Amino acid sequence: LCPDSPDGAARTHCLEQKARKLSPLCQSQVRERFVKWKEDRNRVMAACDEDVRRFCRAMKPGGGQIFQCLQSHGQEVSDRCYQTLPKGTFFFK
Repeated sequence: LCPDSPDGAARTHCLEQKARKLSPLCQSQVRERFVKWKEDRNRVMAACDEDVRRFCRAMKPGGGQIFQCLQSHGQEVSDRCYQTLPKGTFFFK
């Protein structure tokens, strides 16, 4: 839906705008994915709070910078944080 939008808030905004043009069933599925993404993000940030302060203090929220930082420290983050990170995009311990 938004191939030219950069990651982060711009893509989220684009998807929210374009979702209005989708069928009701697709809108419902997009809405469910947004809710799940926000829940997952909140869960990761709660579990990785200490790791964010330790490794990603200079990163500003938004645009996926904190997640990229955690990914770059994938072998060093706490087990608690590592267990909540989405698999397939982060290093394996």
